[in-house]
Order: sequence, then C-alpha cells, then structure tokens
Amino acid sequence: MATAPVTIAPVLTPRTVTALASALQEADLADLASALRGLEPFVEAVMERFFVPLPVSAKRDGFKGRFNKLARNYEPFRLFLMFRLVEFFQNRDLFAFYGRILRDMLGPLLNAAREMDMAPELIAAMVRDYLHLFERVASEIPSTQQKELTFERFSLIVDCVHRGTRFDYGLTAIFLVLEGSIAEPTTDNKVDLLMECKKSLVDLAGAIIKVLDAQDGNRILDMFESNKLGIASSGRRLRVVPQIREQLAKHLSVPRRQTEVDWIKSNTQISEEYRGKWIVVENNELIASDRDYAKARAIAKERGIKRPFIVFVPSTPSSGFMGI
Repeated sequence: MATAPVTIAPVLTPRTVTALASALQEADLADLASALRGLEPFVEAVMERFFVPLPVSAKRDGFKGRFNKLARNYEPFRLFLMFRLVEFFQNRDLFAFYGRILRDMLGPLLNAAREMDMAPELIAAMVRDYLHLFERVASEIPSTQQKELTFERFSLIVDCVHRGTRFDYGLTAIFLVLEGSIAEPTTDNKVDLLMECKKSLVDLAGAIIKVLDAQDGNRILDMFESNKLGIASSGRRLRVVPQIREQLAKHLSVPRRQTEVDWIKSNTQISEEYRGKWIVVENNELIASDRDYAKARAIAKERGIKRPFIVFVPSTPSSGFMGI
C-alpha cells in the first residue's frame, strides 16, 4: 500500500479543479480533463457540506470545535476524491503535475491574503513546506512498497491518513476563503484557522517520518519554514511574527546547521547591527538581511540556496537572541 496517495492534500476547491482540468486540456489530455470536470458537482457539494459552515461560529472556542468536527467528517469524502484522482492519472505523474498547478495558483491567492490581512507569508511557507514534504514522500514510494505491511505499519499509515485529512481540510478552507467561496472569518478565527493548519502540517510530517522510518527526520522538520513563523493579532490586524524558541531549539539540535549556529554565536555584533531583521546564513557567510521575511528568503534563493537557514534577530536584547 503506497503512502503517498492517502497522505496527499489535494486542496480540491471549485477553482483548483477548474485550473487542473484546464492544464490537462492544454497538455493534450482531453479525456483526463473531462473526467476531472465530472468531479466538479461532487466538489461543490463537499464545499457546501463541510466548508461553508466553518466561519459561521463567531466564538473562538466554537470555531475550533467546528473545525475539529468538520475535518473528521470530511475524511471519507476526501479519500474518495483522492482515489479518483489516482485512478484518473493511472501511471502519469500526478504529484509533479499537481504541484506545478498549486504553485501557479499561489500568487493570486497570496494577493487576496494581503487584502484580507491573512498572513500571506505563513500561507506561502506552509505550501512550500508541504510540497517539499510530498516530493520526499513520492521519492520514497518504491522503497516503502517493498516493506512488509504489518499491523504496526498499517496503524502508522492510518495515522497519516487522519493527519493528512486534517491538514487538507485546513489548507482547503484557507484557499476557499481567499477565493471568496466561503465567508471571511473573524480576526480571531483567522488566527485559529492558520495555526490549526500549520500544526496539522507539522503533525503530518511527523507521522510521515515514522512511516518512512526516515533517519533524517529532525532535519526534515528543521527545514520547515512555517515552523519559524507565528501569528499575532492587534485589534483587527494580523502580523506574522517569528517563533524564536521553537526555531532556535530545532536549529541548535541539528548538526547539519551547526556551522551556521556557531558563526552566529561567534559574531556577537549581529544582535546590534541586525536588530528586528531576518538574516540568512549559509556556512560562514551572511547572505541576506531584511525586516521582511519573504524578501530575505528571495535574496537567498537568487543566490542559489535551495533551503535557506533563516533566523530572526529580536528587536530587544531581553528577547535572548539565540536562546543562550
């Protein structure tokens, strides 16, 4: 039993189904595009049943409870859609095709997130982290299929299914909000939705690492950009903030990045010169610095760094930069 098909978060909304079908049509896969369009009524019904009710509750505790209940009930419908996608694509590379479409759609959705004050930096980081994680899962399929399917291993896969459903529900809900297909949540509920989605992604990664029996599990989680970001609300405004303690605890525990950690610790002037900024360090070199996380990351990517090591320098010395 392959892990990838049941752990993928297809984020099937009316808009993503249309975009995927159009891309298939352009790729001269008309039969496949037609089959996918046949799912549109089902996807619309799923949206009405499980996503339209989500923003109804104005109370914070009510929203979380509604999220949990709807995500659980969504699971069999999600699995039906996922298995239909796998059936449609058969031996074609569903995962590469799907990832490309998701990346193409992200730009306009992030513009909507800016207009709605809905933490576009965190949303972009979660999508990037998810796609990197799933690329890893897809690359491991041949080796995982050769392993004996014991009761214990099957239990781990079932756990992956549950956690994949929860993340898929959260990310799909975010996309539907940004598309304007469901009501925009209150400020507090936006925070809850974003943070539940982020937590679900990290939980999914942990479950997948167990299934793959990945020896580099800590490194996989350390590379997650979204692990370094949190949300703070001030009135009706949201802002992305660094989660310093989690970030530094992970970086300090990973030998692969020990060179960067040692360089930061030895260059004590950083806490003064780059206060309130994100810095990118690669080996013993400072690559970029900016108050905007996305800009610092973009500079590093332009330099050819695939997975930048990005750290926030606190605005005040009392924040305990690097936690030491």
